[in-house]
Amino acid sequence: MRQLFPEAPARLLDLIFQRGDFSLEKANAAASGSAPRPARLPANAGDQAVRRYARAALDRARDDVAKAVAGTRGHTLNATAYGIAPFVSLGELSEREVFAALQDAADACGLTQTDGAKERDAKIRRGLDAGARNTGALEQKLREIREVAANRPARSTGGGRRSASPRTPKPPSPDYSPDEDQLPASTGGPEEPGESQAAVHGAGPVRPLGHHGGVYYYLSKSGEVRRLRDQDHKRLQILSLFDGDDEWLIERCPAYDREGNRREGMWSHEAAAKRLIRLAAREGIFDPNTPVRGPGIWRTDQGRLVIHVGDAIATLSAEACHEIAEGGGRLAWEHAGQIIDGGLYAATARCQRPAKTSAGRSAGAKLLEGLKRWHYDNPLSPDIGLGFLGAAYLGGAPAWRVHLLLSAQGGSGKTWLMNFLEAALGGMGAYTNDTTEAGLRHALTGETRALLIDEAEGDEGSLGKVEGVIRLLRLMSSGAGANVMRGSAGGKAQSFQVTGCAVMAAILPPPLKPQDRSRICVINVLRPPSGQSTANAAEKAAAAIRDARRLAPGLRMRAIAGWPRFLETFDLYRAGLVAGGLSGRNADTLATILAGRDLLLQDSIPDPDSIERDLALFAPLMASADEAEDEGEGQQCLTHLYSSSFDRWHQGERSSVGELIMDKRNDLLARVGLKLMKVDEGGGLLVANQHVGLARIFEGSKWSDGRWVTALRYLEGATPFSKAVRMAGALTRATHLPIGLLPRPDEV
Repeated sequence: MRQLFPEAPARLLDLIFQRGDFSLEKANAAASGSAPRPARLPANAGDQAVRRYARAALDRARDDVAKAVAGTRGHTLNATAYGIAPFVSLGELSEREVFAALQDAADACGLTQTDGAKERDAKIRRGLDAGARNTGALEQKLREIREVAANRPARSTGGGRRSASPRTPKPPSPDYSPDEDQLPASTGGPEEPGESQAAVHGAGPVRPLGHHGGVYYYLSKSGEVRRLRDQDHKRLQILSLFDGDDEWLIERCPAYDREGNRREGMWSHEAAAKRLIRLAAREGIFDPNTPVRGPGIWRTDQGRLVIHVGDAIATLSAEACHEIAEGGGRLAWEHAGQIIDGGLYAATARCQRPAKTSAGRSAGAKLLEGLKRWHYDNPLSPDIGLGFLGAAYLGGAPAWRVHLLLSAQGGSGKTWLMNFLEAALGGMGAYTNDTTEAGLRHALTGETRALLIDEAEGDEGSLGKVEGVIRLLRLMSSGAGANVMRGSAGGKAQSFQVTGCAVMAAILPPPLKPQDRSRICVINVLRPPSGQSTANAAEKAAAAIRDARRLAPGLRMRAIAGWPRFLETFDLYRAGLVAGGLSGRNADTLATILAGRDLLLQDSIPDPDSIERDLALFAPLMASADEAEDEGEGQQCLTHLYSSSFDRWHQGERSSVGELIMDKRNDLLARVGLKLMKVDEGGGLLVANQHVGLARIFEGSKWSDGRWVTALRYLEGATPFSKAVRMAGALTRATHLPIGLLPRPDEV
């Protein structure tokens, strides 16, 4: 057969197949200056024992790499090669068999698929080269093994197997940081905000928060809450945590070349990933629904104020507030992204900051003058608006927070007034005309800025949406605010926290339930009286808005400095309101308005005479609040029952249930589950607990499906009747209403 190509030279074949003078062993020897010993064949008991020891070490190395999880695989491969390298240098294992074993293990753990064969082999090479000279401890260990084997026959276990060799001590990897294990463990306790919190937790400018379900949580260098899955701890993601600043990474997670020399200006992302994952794991399990606090003012569990303006925060004690109020203190701004008294304050987009110094009370008087440019049905309305602003400046700090509903006539200047309030809030107001509860939740979760909701109409098409918003405001009024759990698209629970105050404006406002009227102050805005000149009205409103915007930063600072005074003033006003007969949420709401008004107009805590004078001024508001408080759930249910119509003869002649009661028509009342009691039986009215007639009356209301029983028993004197009664032939249990709850002629 004809030979198409000449036979290749032997040295060319050696070069192609990396054998002979071109073998990996000789290439490595040329680079290091000392040739590794060839892997010797075991010739005696000592050599056999060493060989078993070396093979056991390689088996364990293979297992360590094969079991490595995502995020640690590259580092484990490199460190394992480093640890096994002395066996190659001493000739107890060949480099080829080590390479083959570690390559197989890297394939098994998935490293080859993610990083590629080239990067896999480079990691092995760097580890073997860096660990080749660390032979001292191993040489001593192998000498001891040979001596023991030479002087004593190998023992067998009960099954005839030789006892396992001791595990090879694993030297530190090139990426090891000697001080990494000396970091203090997290105590979970409070820290002073002035400390470098990330440095305390071992990740430089990055703060590990914990982990949950394979996801690790951090505060980035810029203060954002970031989440990385285990497999996402890659070079760019880690660099992103540090905002592109790799100075700390270079210093604490350096990269090394094949000779074990530190590479100038380089860092190892495997070492960084391992460090971050370990530090996050040490913080413990992190709750993904942990409230993250954003822009606004917050009160910590320790009673301190945290002023959050997006990219920065300042923390104040009561003493620090007093110093600012007296002109001797300033806000000390720090980068957002800290844990203070257990609260997580993350960075967001920058907001307007309060002024460096507090405004005087003349600024509050000027703001009140601006509010008086509009027309109202109640002369107290400007004072109510000013009190709302004073409390709103404090965000989520007050224990009780109030809201405003502007019921505005067409042509009253509603939009101008909303613009005025937004300007007066000075960047701490969030304007929206989205009247959906879900939209507000998503937009303002984790904030205590005041909401300004325009076009909150109660017409037929949007009433349900507005009612959802009112429910949200109701939850925002107290404590930590509205904490709402909703399911996400992925089927996981999602938490929302919305805290603070709100203003709603509408021409056709939604009706308020009694529980909402104790939280929402209604201001009726009127169009200018007929005959009154409206010339230059827009210019005057615009001027008032400019004044409000100019005064806002100083007024915000005045509210911050006056926070301790606000608390004392609130308690004094509330005590006076309760002594005057007002109780419950209405006292909280009115005391908040009065304390907020006083905060902006006065410089000291009001004396008893001032409190008495203010309470007398607001007496009409107290009376209307008392009326709303009286109409509780039971009274609403009873009103619905008495005002419901009834067809007497099924011929279109209709009467209300209340009229039938006054006419003492038990024959007709029995058809709807009602019965008047005789005087000698105790009098009053029996209301069936179950009856088809009552079911029709309450159908579609919140008292349907028998819930009228619970509501009516809230009424004073209402009790379960002691025995079953017969109504229109049906036997049923009933609720007894005393005579005092029966309708009178002037009430129907």
